[in-house]
Amino acid sequence: MQPLADRLRAILAQPEETWADAFAALAEEMPELLQDSDALAELMEEEMARAIANSSAQHCPKCGQFLSGDGTCSACKASENADAASQPQETKCGWTREQMAEYKQAISEQYDSLNDSHYNKTLKLGRVGGKLVEDVLALDHTENIAGFRIELETSQTRHMRNKHGEGNEKWPGQIGLTKEDFLRIPEILADYDFLEFAEPKRTKALHFYKRYPDGTMNMVPAIFRMKGVLSIRTLWKKELPKK
Repeated sequence: MQPLADRLRAILAQPEETWADAFAALAEEMPELLQDSDALAELMEEEMARAIANSSAQHCPKCGQFLSGDGTCSACKASENADAASQPQETKCGWTREQMAEYKQAISEQYDSLNDSHYNKTLKLGRVGGKLVEDVLALDHTENIAGFRIELETSQTRHMRNKHGEGNEKWPGQIGLTKEDFLRIPEILADYDFLEFAEPKRTKALHFYKRYPDGTMNMVPAIFRMKGVLSIRTLWKKELPKK
């Protein structure tokens, strides 16, 4: 029994998530370790299977692997990291994911400062390129926005919150905006679902639309404010028709 005892002690000293494979390997060697008693080898194999089933370690509901001590699944985490690495780092408008995170943080700080009447900073978001330029030219071959900068003035963000925020939205069919909706602005611009030009009244505007899994759609209009600048004018949110 000594060889078996040594193997069991070695297995039990390892993290619980490794036990299943280690016990399975040990079960295959059981007849050799316990050559004098086939019945004992069979009994030990059954007891190890029962020990695994009753282990205090929990399994991941997604993949069935053992969870680590902090409750995370290393297998799923590795898969998520691989998926993130495989995603294109450049968005439709040419911004990187790192830039989008910076713009989101800047908008959060701007939103939190709206009650300060002296705060009137204009956020200068990144210059655009990539597929956005191609899509705009497809809509209007006279509009080449390559290198244009997108800006968001504090006065416009304040207007959006005061006129279209929760409890203030008056337009039929539109949903009051929360701070989280404002933080979506970079991704609406960078990963839009479709674009359109608004019928010009005084100033031409480019509308960015993005649908969300919760059944809503956001739209951000940006006007051609001056040469080389697209200025965000507002943000609205509405519920999509049920299919």
